[in-house]
Amino acid sequence: MELYIEKAFLDNFFVHYSESTASRSDKILHSILKEYGDVTWFIDVPIETQKDLENLKLENPFFAYRTGHFPPIPIKNFKEHFFCSDHRQAIILSEKERDWFNEAEYTGALCFSLENYQNRIEQYVERCSVRIDLFEKFPGWETLNFHNSLPYNEIIISDGYILSDKEGQKMEDNIIPLLNVLLKNAGKSKPVNVKIITEEFNLKSGISEEKIKERVKKRYKQFKKTFKEKNVQFQVIRFDKASLPSKYDLHDRIICCNFHFIECGKGFNLMPPKISDSRIIAENIFDRFSYRTLKNRIKLYDMYIKALKKAPSNKFTAYPPLMD
Repeated sequence: MELYIEKAFLDNFFVHYSESTASRSDKILHSILKEYGDVTWFIDVPIETQKDLENLKLENPFFAYRTGHFPPIPIKNFKEHFFCSDHRQAIILSEKERDWFNEAEYTGALCFSLENYQNRIEQYVERCSVRIDLFEKFPGWETLNFHNSLPYNEIIISDGYILSDKEGQKMEDNIIPLLNVLLKNAGKSKPVNVKIITEEFNLKSGISEEKIKERVKKRYKQFKKTFKEKNVQFQVIRFDKASLPSKYDLHDRIICCNFHFIECGKGFNLMPPKISDSRIIAENIFDRFSYRTLKNRIKLYDMYIKALKKAPSNKFTAYPPLMD
């Protein structure tokens, strides 16, 4: 995660935070500031010496908590720095609403001010914490529209059978309408990157690498044609267990985005609907365990893709090809 924190925001939060009266949103933000790891954070005050750093820690315990994980990086201009950087999971905490926040959220960031953070965090938690029991049958893809409550610039779909396109698992009934929902707000600024990690392409066993590549290209072209009005970059990545380091396993069916993920044990070929003992669960980063889970899932996919880049040149791995 990347955290951009204005000192005025941090100071105000410290002054007004009380454990006995804190709202759920206050406690979530308290946890993010105090407990979340794997965070790069930026502050809008100069830190030129060790004494400057120690003084800031003495002034504000939340500054000290965050510094205990990793020291801050001083930045003069948040807007300039943010728009010149790549980010997967950026949160901006500002004293006031800024005129560039809408644009920042279109690129996949979450922007909070002192005035709105409580209501907005509460809304995100309510909308994006979802459980659907598939014993009661899947009600339809619009059920997943909560996904569009949070900003995103990347979607990773890991499901071994989502592109099989065979009887009972047709793409026109499943991945296409699923993407219609997931990409409803896509690409208003920078393009959204959609990576699909899968292994079943409805081909006979023992087929050549070239034939697999041609089938994947066909799927890719179908996506490009269907979503030509959207600012989206697709990539189909072949899951090959032999290419995964032996101490790792890539099994569950999951959709990962910047700030939330959606799991379904039986996978996302849900139409036509059947009574099932499976369920859909959506969680978001406003719970520490879910934050860590999302980070670890994405790390695992990154490790797998890195391993694929070392595959022999005659082995088909992805289309378009993976780049170093």
